[in-house]
Amino acid sequence: DKFIMHQHLFDVVHWNQNFANQKKNADERPPLPRLVTHHPSMTDFNITSMEWIGNPQNSTSPRAYGFDSKFFMAYRRYVWKRTRHLQDKNPFTLTRDTQPHPSDLAMLTGALRPHPQLQKVIEQFKARALTTIPPAARNENAPVGAKTGYICLHARVEPDMQIHHECPKRRVYDLKQIIDSIYQTYPEPPPGIGVLLIAINRALLETEPSSNQLAQQNLQLLNELRREGMWNGTIRVVEAGREALSVLEEEKRSNLKKSVSHSHSESRSLTSTTVSPPSSFYVKQCPSLSGAIVDYFLALESDIFIGTSVSSFSVDVAKARYYQARQHEASESLAIQHLTRNYFYEPKGLVHLDHESEREPTMC
Repeated sequence: DKFIMHQHLFDVVHWNQNFANQKKNADERPPLPRLVTHHPSMTDFNITSMEWIGNPQNSTSPRAYGFDSKFFMAYRRYVWKRTRHLQDKNPFTLTRDTQPHPSDLAMLTGALRPHPQLQKVIEQFKARALTTIPPAARNENAPVGAKTGYICLHARVEPDMQIHHECPKRRVYDLKQIIDSIYQTYPEPPPGIGVLLIAINRALLETEPSSNQLAQQNLQLLNELRREGMWNGTIRVVEAGREALSVLEEEKRSNLKKSVSHSHSESRSLTSTTVSPPSSFYVKQCPSLSGAIVDYFLALESDIFIGTSVSSFSVDVAKARYYQARQHEASESLAIQHLTRNYFYEPKGLVHLDHESEREPTMC
């Protein structure tokens, strides 16, 4: 396997525009660094082949060579101790009692955007899945072709989650239990909602051995929800993620010549030009990662978000929605009310997130 370049997944041009906008004068340090093109000769590591350049024994860089899990645990201990040490000295230390660092806040509120290729996937998915308004979600004033609202459910019930045992009192492994908790909170379809988007890695469920009965039950229910919908079929259930990436291959097949000429770039400068990999990069080389990015940004825009406190994906979505709402709370606009409808599912049911502290990672 090879490392995946950040510039192929996220919009570096937009990021650098934030850098320029925040640097008001030469003496002011903006919260976000400027990203530039990687050059193999300027580092000890060749990211295209996962090989170290030079002899590790003679290296003076403060790096740990190799991929042993002990290095990762040492890094986590270092971060934990350093955070506690700086808590009284750094007002931006990430704890439950402080605000995010300006860099984190900038990323949560819009500086971090998906690569234009992935943004295209997101927009085409919304155009296909959200344009048709089911009868239950339609109102008299809705124009023809208007988009319906949608719920995003991050169902973290893939088999790899079953091997984690932290925070057992907050974990839910059964998809049926999660769906039942949604019905308990919303006996009737939420007004204006016509679609429920499930963010889930279907491939992990489909490749799991049949001996894992819980995984088979979750996959069976997932397929049933896709066929029959929810609330007696009045709400359609869809998946995005890897499935949504297929539009890139469809576009490539329909207009190959245009795609080839468009993907060629005369400049590699990230300050003015976005570097675009071929569409097969997203579909074949990193479909799970690309699909997760698509799901993440769809979750940010959802009318209702439902996730879990034991997943960094869910916590990041909830935090981003919370701070985006706070950024615009002075306007008191109805357009941002959807950002406040966030829930975490637990064994006891859905828990509405009312406070900032509930959007921090769970400490069990």
